[in-house]
Amino acid sequence: MKVKTFLSIACLSLMLVGCGNDTVDNSGKSVESTNNKVSKVKHKKPKKDPREVVNGELLKVGQWCNDDEQGKMELYKICVPGTVIDDGPIKCTVKSIKIFKITPQTQEQIEIAKDDYNTNSVPKVYYTLQVVYDLENTSQDALQFTGVESIVTSTGQQMSSDGSGMYDDGIGVKVAGNGQRENVAIGMINDGDYSKITDITIKFSGQLSKDNGDYDDYSDQTDAVKISLDNRSEERRVGKECR
Repeated sequence: MKVKTFLSIACLSLMLVGCGNDTVDNSGKSVESTNNKVSKVKHKKPKKDPREVVNGELLKVGQWCNDDEQGKMELYKICVPGTVIDDGPIKCTVKSIKIFKITPQTQEQIEIAKDDYNTNSVPKVYYTLQVVYDLENTSQDALQFTGVESIVTSTGQQMSSDGSGMYDDGIGVKVAGNGQRENVAIGMINDGDYSKITDITIKFSGQLSKDNGDYDDYSDQTDAVKISLDNRSEERRVGKECR
């Protein structure tokens, strides 16, 4: 009986020693790679839209950008007529005519549009007509320009800066003698008319001269000039860009 008890105690002691040797102390250790290479998670970069323009102008139909004041702007149509209206010492050149699709992203952008186009409401998506024109003072005297008198679309909509839905930064600008500057006039197009506009008729206001600190009439307003936006227009056939 004593022999059996002794053997049992001996076996139990061996088992405890074995368990003691099998324990692992992992304190202060970290997981090690089995192949000594760091495993990295690959994140797919979002594909960039090739039509997005982050710097510079929108020059091709379908190009778009995010504008701080207007929201998403997409170029719907562009025409580069280069039409020169030479009436008086300031020569006006219509450099480009563009139609934009505008999608405001914030309430602030909606409020800016209300102020610019003198309207009480702005739809979620709207279209604008932009005319970029150059002023060249061919005289040696400083002259003041009074802006675009009106723009009338082929659909019959009239835009003017006197409250008829147009903003013109050329109003009241001073052009130094033999100087030149670029200006832009923008109007909101009536709902549904953007695809129907084939031409515009533009008329510039008069020019003022400075005399003893006051500006007096120097020349009258120009005659109205019609400019086609049609791809098949004469401007296109002589090498101008309309699309």
